[in-house]
Amino acid sequence: MTEISNPHDRFFKEVLSRQEVARDFLLHYVPANIVGLLDIDSLEIRKDSFVDKDLNEHFSDILYCVNMKQGGSSYVYA
Repeated sequence: MTEISNPHDRFFKEVLSRQEVARDFLLHYVPANIVGLLDIDSLEIRKDSFVDKDLNEHFSDILYCVNMKQGGSSYVYA
């Protein structure tokens, strides 16, 4: 049997890539005044790396995009 490298990291990414788990995680751990600004049902997983306007590359374990109730959108890094 092959040993899994970084099992905790893989578990974290696998579990939090499920929208319903990510939603529950945010509702439990993010302060209510912040969650109140979000359309939590619009939560979508995005790529785990991106390049900003200054051409710097950034990585995250998991990146979500969520719509704001007052318009626009925001990102949540995990």
